Amino acid sequence: MKGMNFALGDEVEAVIHGGDTPTVPGKSTKRKAKAKVKPLKAQKQRTSRPELAAWDHFDKIEAKDTANGIQQGICNYCRNEYMADPKMSGTSRTLAHIIVCKKYPYNREPKFCKALQPKFEPISRYTVARDVVKIVNKEKAKLMNVLRGHGISLTTDTWTLIQNLNYMCLTAHFIDDDWKLHKKILNFCIVDDHKGDTIGKKIEACLLEWNIGGVFTITVDNASSNAMAIRYLVKKTKDWEGTVFGHNYLHVRCRAHILNLIVRDGLEERAPSIACIREVVRYVRSSPSRLDSFKKCVLKGKIESKKYLCLDISTRWNSTYLMLDAAQKFEKAFGRLHEEDSNFKEIFKDDEFS
Repeated sequence: MKGMNFALGDEVEAVIHGGDTPTVPGKSTKRKAKAKVKPLKAQKQRTSRPELAAWDHFDKIEAKDTANGIQQGICNYCRNEYMADPKMSGTSRTLAHIIVCKKYPYNREPKFCKALQPKFEPISRYTVARDVVKIVNKEKAKLMNVLRGHGISLTTDTWTLIQNLNYMCLTAHFIDDDWKLHKKILNFCIVDDHKGDTIGKKIEACLLEWNIGGVFTITVDNASSNAMAIRYLVKKTKDWEGTVFGHNYLHVRCRAHILNLIVRDGLEERAPSIACIREVVRYVRSSPSRLDSFKKCVLKGKIESKKYLCLDISTRWNSTYLMLDAAQKFEKAFGRLHEEDSNFKEIFKDDEFS
């Protein structure tokens, strides 16, 4: 790329116009005589350091009558001069100038690519979008050919982000002619809500888009809305060519979700104790300073453990086990933290650590 090449060239001589010192924004001092300037040798090695990127577009020059040999730069396009001494002003002025230089040829192009990497050739965001769509369509056509003639099973899940946006992911599972299992994401999209009809309609639209005529099974968790979604799909797609066993085995309940529900039900008996441990771990992990204080307590207690404090996730029962298993190793460190951290004392009562 052009932007990656350093500004190398033959030695040139330039005359500073008007008898003034090299242009510095906001400053100007008069000189008694004109001085010739000569570009310094550009560095040969390539680099990605920002302070050296300026010399892709500037020549290094040195005023001959400057007692201290202050380094300057002259723009390769408009020939304006700026202070660029690493010990004083640095190269920030030169980099800022390139963005607004009227004679820099690429300033007329959209700056989308420059935001990604300043040394990239400028590319229109429309060009990027067009190329991405081409790649997507090409890969989609390939996958449609692969899926044709194979039995397809689906898994799907929906969730809500903290921004109150509902998402759904639909994944296809199939075995190829060499008996290798594959899984491919068919759709990742926003849905209006978690209602059964909404989910069912979205899955139906995706199957039509991918030209999938029949589905063997759809694996979902045990939410009532998913049961409604399956009923909707049975009604709408039962007569499709390629339907397997009349959709008698379409609905498959996620056994991992069932296991999670069983474990959660069993943990209810110890819910207060688990909630206390969860809050202790959350307190320690809530800020770097608290984590540092906890680490000091671990060192003072001479606790040796490769476990790391982690918070559990409600949808993964094994994450609760990992949280409890790690916290148990640091019981003495928590007790020491309770003695030394006044904020910790205010949040957790003494009887919880007796």
